Amino acid sequence: MRRDQMFPVLEPNEVERLRRFGTVVAYAEGDSLFRAGEIGLGMFIILKGNVAVSRKDALGHAQLIVEEGAGAFLAELNQLSGRPALVDAHAKSAVEALVVPAERLRALLIAEAELGEQIMRALILRRVGLIEEGAGPIIVGRAAQAGVLRMQGFLARNGQPYHHLDPDIDEVARALIEHFHITEAELPIVICPDGQLLRDQSEPELARNIGMVARIDPDRVYDVAIVGAGPAGLANRLTCTQAHFAWTYSGAGLSSSTRVARTNVLSSSVRWFTLAEPRKLLRCSVSRLAFSGEAFRTGGKTPLKNGS
Repeated sequence: MRRDQMFPVLEPNEVERLRRFGTVVAYAEGDSLFRAGEIGLGMFIILKGNVAVSRKDALGHAQLIVEEGAGAFLAELNQLSGRPALVDAHAKSAVEALVVPAERLRALLIAEAELGEQIMRALILRRVGLIEEGAGPIIVGRAAQAGVLRMQGFLARNGQPYHHLDPDIDEVARALIEHFHITEAELPIVICPDGQLLRDQSEPELARNIGMVARIDPDRVYDVAIVGAGPAGLANRLTCTQAHFAWTYSGAGLSSSTRVARTNVLSSSVRWFTLAEPRKLLRCSVSRLAFSGEAFRTGGKTPLKNGS
């Protein structure tokens, strides 16, 4: 029953109702629809053909999750926010799919409430399944190490699937340590879904490398910078929304003290972002930002000049 809810098949009339939200794209046999660690196009509704969805284990071997056909949709919670995929999908035959980008997917969930509920239930169950299977980044280190416990807690609090390999009991962990020439002092390490090896144990860097937090684009011009994600920062965000600006969410809010950054785009005229830990990020982020005018601190009304 749970698997039926995790991988439901839409009826032809239901697919037709969703066509207005996407565009049809064709793929040849063997083509990749999306890859783990890369930001995909959005949700795929299969119109013709078959697609295999798989994930890689610690040694890079593909493990089949499901093979889907016409009427199925390929997506996970990350597609709602435009984050990198956690699994791979490739065409087993010639495929025709309706691609619904992230911003249109959110509109779909609201406009088509009945179908939206079915899709959302499937996305949540798929995330639960990935957590149970240990998909996502792989933490290699001893169970009692402080770095391992910290990263496990960080990922668990944010609902991110991960897998832990302990070299004391796992031969694969020992093989990885030998392969990457990791010393005892460098443990733990993290292998990201895109294959990147992360030796830096900082939570912000881990969040950026697995796509939980979007990097601030130095070429984008911002109108408003909200530094701090506490009550005052949230009040300023509310002020922007109450001004009837249309806005789309394009970042990630992280839980507790491990918050890193939020980036938001007001699609009409105001673009703004929030730094949740300004002391950590001011020097590396705000100094590279460009503003269209002057921004003001809410307390002393001190102007922040362009790029300051």
